[in-house]
Amino acid sequence: MATFSIKFEQRNNYLLAIGQGSRNSLIEVFEGTRAIAKALAETGCRYVLVDYANVITKLPVVDAFNIVRIYESKVSEFQDIVLAVVINPSEEHFDSFWEKICRIRGYQFKIFTNRTAAEDWLQNGAKQH
Repeated sequence: MATFSIKFEQRNNYLLAIGQGSRNSLIEVFEGTRAIAKALAETGCRYVLVDYANVITKLPVVDAFNIVRIYESKVSEFQDIVLAVVINPSEEHFDSFWEKICRIRGYQFKIFTNRTAAEDWLQNGAKQH
């Protein structure tokens, strides 16, 4: 699989980030995180749908905790967003651990294996605020 890339589209009530390729280090994860944070600053969006259905992340499960530590130390704006992430079903073990850590730390993040379900969840949250 190719190196990781991410592109953004402004939608009606949210920012859509679509990733492709593979991420094999925390540095690559952080680069994607930083790109999302930059797009959030540019658009002023608070709701984000990240489609990583075509992304493979090759990290040990313990790095799920390290990813959240990166958010806490380097991406404070993530505390104020609502994030739906569509994942590749083969990565559910890693991503469900990541989601659990995020929720414990106070983030409003949720994973999905279906983009329509993720959009519905995100749109419902946007309507409530």
